[in-house]
Amino acid sequence: MTTLAPIDSKTLAERLKAGAVTLVDIREPDEYAREHIAGAVSMPLSRLEHDRLALAARGDVVFHCKSGMRTNSNCARLAEHVQ
Repeated sequence: MTTLAPIDSKTLAERLKAGAVTLVDIREPDEYAREHIAGAVSMPLSRLEHDRLALAARGDVVFHCKSGMRTNSNCARLAEHVQ
């Protein structure tokens, strides 16, 4: 069973630096193009089912958006896409 839990920015930064997580940006392509965290994979929420996006994850998967609202309101949907 996949579980989703929040992670603080300091822990995320440390785990990204160590290569222990795959960071997935669920914002739309135009938002991602304007700004994104280095190393983040773009996987727009609106295209999850349509494109059947797959990712070769390294370690845990961390989903994020700009404010956290999209991520929080779509936890169950996002969890379905983690293998």
